[in-house]
Amino acid sequence: MHELPARLRSAGLRLGLVTHSPGWYVDELLDRFRMKFDAVITGSDGYLPKPDPKSIQALVGELGVNASDCAYVGDLGTDIAAATGAGVMSIGACWSKQAPDDWRRWWPDVALARPSYLEDLEGLESRRPLAEVVLGGGVPSWHWGTVMRLERTCFALGRYFTPEDVERHPHHPLSRLVLEAKDVPAAAKRAGAVFAELAAHPSWRVSGPEIVTSVPPRPDQTYDRFGSVRAAVAESLDCHDEELLGMEFAVDDYKAMDHSSRRAANEGRFRPKRRLNGERILLIDDVVTSGSQGASCQAALMIAGAGSVEIASLSAAQDRLPEACPRCGSNLRIRTNSHTGEQFIGCSGFTRYDCRYTRSL
Repeated sequence: MHELPARLRSAGLRLGLVTHSPGWYVDELLDRFRMKFDAVITGSDGYLPKPDPKSIQALVGELGVNASDCAYVGDLGTDIAAATGAGVMSIGACWSKQAPDDWRRWWPDVALARPSYLEDLEGLESRRPLAEVVLGGGVPSWHWGTVMRLERTCFALGRYFTPEDVERHPHHPLSRLVLEAKDVPAAAKRAGAVFAELAAHPSWRVSGPEIVTSVPPRPDQTYDRFGSVRAAVAESLDCHDEELLGMEFAVDDYKAMDHSSRRAANEGRFRPKRRLNGERILLIDDVVTSGSQGASCQAALMIAGAGSVEIASLSAAQDRLPEACPRCGSNLRIRTNSHTGEQFIGCSGFTRYDCRYTRSL
């Protein structure tokens, strides 16, 4: 990794470094590994820590380039959020192929498991999440980041930005398709075509699912928005399409619930329609938010006798751009209590301004 900057500079790129580490430490580190950058911003320069985007915006200015021509490489959700706020492409570095927990709500534009992919600049667009590449008219380059592995048995094909995310939702074809596919059959058919691209997944060329099923509709709904999607996926994977689950009851104001409330609301909500005999199941959904609905369906299928259940969602819901602290103006961020492990929202100006603003996640 430490040799990569030199190779990128020799290819004609201008390189910058943004870090919250103090300047003296950065100087010694870069000198030790003989790494050279065209511009460097450190914690000694007085900028707020990421996800505040101002340090990246300042770096873009020092490099003398346009933000739209830049990509920012980082490994944390705060890096991704800062890059998004600064208007540059976010590249998530995940050499271990196990994404950090905070990526679930802040997945990068491109997620890479190999540093060498950074040298293929023209190929970066094809390494975005599968659904985003397909809907953009491109051909996916299969690699670790093609599907967003949210958990061991749950993945998504792209990101979902809510309509309230006014900076990203209007220009994001997948986010619009997710909403349209709920009620419009033609949109559901397009979603099925996106799912069908999974047939090219390297692992499924050898051993794919035997049955494709989906999250069932509400008891008061007659239109099954996943009907054509299941059929398209089953045909492409050469397996069986079957509606294996039923929903016992609807939950009012489900979208307004927090994650823990959703988990409680989904207990006992789904029932299998028949016994299974060790089959490999692929469960289809449109948006993973908390993941509790898919997990409840997964549990019901396993109890019914499934051999394995993987969840494939068209998209994973993403958080909006960072919110400013109402007290000091710094960005709010998700923090973790070191004693209890519980997460909460806290101010990034805690150290610099002694701002102790917090609220429940």
